Amino acid sequence: MKPIVIGCLLVAPLLGRSEAPTLDTIWPPGGKQGSEFAVTLSGKLDPWPCDVLFSRKGFTFTPDAEKKGEGLLRVAPEVKPGPLLIRTANPDGVSSSLIFLVDDREEILESEKDGNSISKAEPIDASKLPLVINGRLPANNEIDCFQISLEEGETIVAAVEGYSIRSLIDPVLHVYDEGGHRLQLEHDGAHHLDPLLTFRAPRKGSYVVAVTAFAHPPATSVFFRGQKNARYRLHLAWHRDQLPQRLLPQAIGKDSKPLNLATGTPGFGTLTKPNEKDEWTFQATKGQLLFVEVAGQRIGYPTDPVLRLLKPDGSELKLIDDSNKESDPEYLWKVAADGDYTLSVTDRFRRGSPEMRYRLTVDEARPSFAATLEKSEYVLEPGKELDLKITITRQHGHTGNLLFEISDLPDSVSVTPPEKVPDKGGAVTLKLKARENAAAFQEQITVQAWETDDEGKKTGQPQVVSFSFRDDGYRGPYAIMETTDLWLTIPPAKEKEKEKEKPEKADEKKN
Repeated sequence: MKPIVIGCLLVAPLLGRSEAPTLDTIWPPGGKQGSEFAVTLSGKLDPWPCDVLFSRKGFTFTPDAEKKGEGLLRVAPEVKPGPLLIRTANPDGVSSSLIFLVDDREEILESEKDGNSISKAEPIDASKLPLVINGRLPANNEIDCFQISLEEGETIVAAVEGYSIRSLIDPVLHVYDEGGHRLQLEHDGAHHLDPLLTFRAPRKGSYVVAVTAFAHPPATSVFFRGQKNARYRLHLAWHRDQLPQRLLPQAIGKDSKPLNLATGTPGFGTLTKPNEKDEWTFQATKGQLLFVEVAGQRIGYPTDPVLRLLKPDGSELKLIDDSNKESDPEYLWKVAADGDYTLSVTDRFRRGSPEMRYRLTVDEARPSFAATLEKSEYVLEPGKELDLKITITRQHGHTGNLLFEISDLPDSVSVTPPEKVPDKGGAVTLKLKARENAAAFQEQITVQAWETDDEGKKTGQPQVVSFSFRDDGYRGPYAIMETTDLWLTIPPAKEKEKEKEKPEKADEKKN
């Protein structure tokens, strides 16, 4: 995919060099398709105006030549709702990316004049729902309040996107009545830190939906935190079907009846009552390598599954709770004997409701691998080398060597691949070297990894190497989890300084 560049041309400056830009925030963090609105970028944006890069087509940014970081963004009507990545660039490099969201409903910006008070909440016209409110929490103990009038029995749905757009916050949703009494609170959501709540008005009146946030990653002192990057999108709707699909659980179909599994065919279940236990039966053959997994929170449901694998005689062979720092369990199993086995699924907290759904799968384990880069933007100076470090994770008994290729490189750059991938996986390095006279370059590149046969020839289909946004603060999926948009910059060659004439010595006498 070729880059989508909006802004000024990348032209080498005649004098001096700037640094690669950074992009800390974009305000607002999203917008409506088919609209034009003012945006503010913050970070190191020299020289201004710099280029703005989008991971999807349909965006036009017109910079304000006088006000650094400001401009108008137009989102074309054909742009599909959903997340994308935005970056800034100058001749010396490309910034890391931010997540930007596009939706198809009306949007407003919070007034930022509520005075951190429930009594001074910003009024919201209920007839405008569904609605998206773009807000931010720049100071500690900040509370953003929005007042809406409801009839008795009317129901509204509120959902926040803050953590999932990597705003470094752990949002909290509150609902208050006119007297300032809190009627409802939601903290973490089903599969990450962003909450969603449904509120039914007990009587006719005005109610306040409020947004606050804790620090993320967590801090030692616990109070409502604020910072410059604390941006969020608050969705208000009459019912859940009016929310963006990305905020809703996956549609997984009806429950399976009876609870029998065939290898490779998923089963679906619901733990409708407290302490409920579903028991699934399936056949396994000695020597099979099977991969067993239960998906609950991964597909958007509040279920925290616990899985027990039982032998044909009913005794427990394995208990699996969390796996890979995720709440959904999985297990790679070498079958020791033929027989009819049982998988028991419960909720960790013994909860039960129509929302406690899950998907259970038993399948043949297929050897595979994952390849990820340590970052997604690189700078290679003329005449110098650059290491692209790739982490290889072998899965399900994967063996063999890999061959790496980089496409879209200029002729002035050579690549030295690693000789061998470690048998157990791990880090490998691709070395790039630019010639002394390499021309300025800034484009997306693609890194591919191929499996090879015993003779070192490529087999099968290549895997595109990606950069993962999963980090130490990961507490559930972000709106975008990885990208294959990798940027390489060769900056303009540095201008050689002219030798300065040596000044005459002060004590030198003229004849």
